[in-house]
Amino acid sequence: MYRLLLIDQDSMHAERLATCLRERGLGVLIAESIEEAARQLQQRLPSFELVVVVTSGMTEQWLVTLRRLVEASRQYSMCQGPLFLFASHRKCSPNLRLRIERLGARYVRGR
Repeated sequence: MYRLLLIDQDSMHAERLATCLRERGLGVLIAESIEEAARQLQQRLPSFELVVVVTSGMTEQWLVTLRRLVEASRQYSMCQGPLFLFASHRKCSPNLRLRIERLGARYVRGR
């Protein structure tokens, strides 16, 4: 079973999304905060194969947060860390998408 860490600023949306993902056989942990997510990602042994960050809009703050999470996952890991997906409800500019990809994440536009 794949393990997924879900970071979503809307707790109701996170619960609905987690339920759908669990029905498809994924193990999902919803992070209560960015700090908790960073702690989870700093484990010496990889805990997650996938990290999904869901935002309602793209701001510079989310890029800083994404960088922090990616660095936390690489801090102690001797192997390749989890795949990061950055999902935004709004379309991001090509420049922002490029910055997301440079951080090692994949950009996905949600509906």
